[in-house]
Formats: sequence, C-alpha cells, structure tokens
Amino acid sequence: MFTAIEKRLNGRTTSKVERVMRTVNLRVNVSKWSVAGALNVTKIRLAYYYNGFDA
Repeated sequence: MFTAIEKRLNGRTTSKVERVMRTVNLRVNVSKWSVAGALNVTKIRLAYYYNGFDA
C-alpha cells in the first residue's frame, strides 16, 4: 500500500493497466490516434497482459 502511495506522489504507477492507459490517453490527446484506434490497441494490449493472447 505504501509503495503505491509513494509512487503515485512521484508521478509513477504501479500497474500495467495504469501505464497503458496513461500512454493511450497521451497519444489520443496529441491527436496521433483516433478514439476507436486507441480502444482497439487497449483491448489487444490488455488481452495480452491478462489472458496470454499473442497477436
């Protein structure tokens, strides 16, 4: 618990999902990706992390 709080205060995250979402949000905000494209990438990446899906 304290590790998560310490990392959050320093601007880091503790989970893979948070890191992926931060990166996707950054790319959508800079207009490099469409919202639909970001959703597709997120689905594939999370399936890889949690289900062992290998694209």
